[in-house]
Amino acid sequence: MACSGIQAGFRSGYSTLTYVLTLHHLIEADAAQHIVFLDFASAFDRVGWPYLQQELKEQGMNPLVPQLVYQLMYRDMIFSLIVNGCKSQKQARTCGLPQGSPLSPILFNRFINSLLLSLNWNSQPSFPSILFFADDGVLIAPTIMKAQSLLNQATSWADRHGISFNIPKCGYMVTNQPIRTYLPHTLTLNNHPIPHVTSYKYLRVTFASKGIDFVKQGILLSQRVESCLAGMRWFSDTWARRIRLNIFKSILLPTLKYSFPLLYANYKRNRKAQERIILTNT
Repeated sequence: MACSGIQAGFRSGYSTLTYVLTLHHLIEADAAQHIVFLDFASAFDRVGWPYLQQELKEQGMNPLVPQLVYQLMYRDMIFSLIVNGCKSQKQARTCGLPQGSPLSPILFNRFINSLLLSLNWNSQPSFPSILFFADDGVLIAPTIMKAQSLLNQATSWADRHGISFNIPKCGYMVTNQPIRTYLPHTLTLNNHPIPHVTSYKYLRVTFASKGIDFVKQGILLSQRVESCLAGMRWFSDTWARRIRLNIFKSILLPTLKYSFPLLYANYKRNRKAQERIILTNT
């Protein structure tokens, strides 16, 4: 069984912009009245071998593959901590996916695949109930009751798989409605209320009740770029050209490439709308 199509993390042909634009479109189409941004608590560090092994087995994985994964990533693994130069005694590592391993992202996708499939069950292809990029998820529901039902399923799955949600970092947003200081309904995860939010940064893009907050995103983008440029100008006499070029390629260019297409597309769309208004009035 392949990973669910609603999982975009670490997969060819997908990017963070894929789900940023998908979520914005669903909000604009008024198909996402209730949105819950989900955040796992130390997601990769909490993946236990018994739960991962069961998931791989249920997905029809060749039995040799789980055995190899266990030998490489779980068997006889030890670690130690270094704090202020002091090294702790070695401890056995019984859970978690090692950072830096090329297998870890793939295995995590497999690990949470059953969660995504259960939450998206009976959803229409054009109106999914859940979108995930690695461990960053957003739950989408047309009603408050449907949203709570999906959250109950997520809580049950997390309890069975030995992980939990970082509830203070989650957020519940009602879309396409006037901003109010009080909402009569409260959604819960594991009987704990999810914070109400009027804006939330999902996959490094700020969302508000109408979708992407292009103004705030533009301000954040310009601030990041100005900060980097200021640093390059300040240290330009001491940094070699090669270093400044590497900073441009590794920091400035990716920053511009990530948000600038969104801002430009929104600018063109609003510009066309303004032109239509002018032509109609004349």
